[in-house]
Amino acid sequence: MVSINKITVVNNLQIRDTSTHTYKTDKEYISLIPLSESMLKNITNFGVFINNTLNQTLTVNWLTNIDNTETYNDLTLSSPSTYTVLSNDSDIHSLSFIDNALSYLSVSISCTTAPTTGNVLAYLILYGSE
Repeated sequence: MVSINKITVVNNLQIRDTSTHTYKTDKEYISLIPLSESMLKNITNFGVFINNTLNQTLTVNWLTNIDNTETYNDLTLSSPSTYTVLSNDSDIHSLSFIDNALSYLSVSISCTTAPTTGNVLAYLILYGSE
């Protein structure tokens, strides 16, 4: 049987600049999701669902890290390492979990032109077997 788990990664972040936003810069809106050992045993794939109601295109990178202390630099996941979500659109990307992620997952998001309206919502979707 397949299980699906949905975890909020970005909670209604209003972007009004061209800076890169991460869990380090916007802790109240972007989460670094810990993956427990028991979770890791059962996860086969994961994805990030992005809902972009901004009036600008959003650039997304998947991030992973070995811990949550902010001691180490985040690593950008591959395949695809960067993608865009059009203004007022939703998108999901997924890839093989085992080959790419460490113990913590998140996203970095930015716009090349500063938005004036809207927000971003993102979910980490974990697919596994029970």
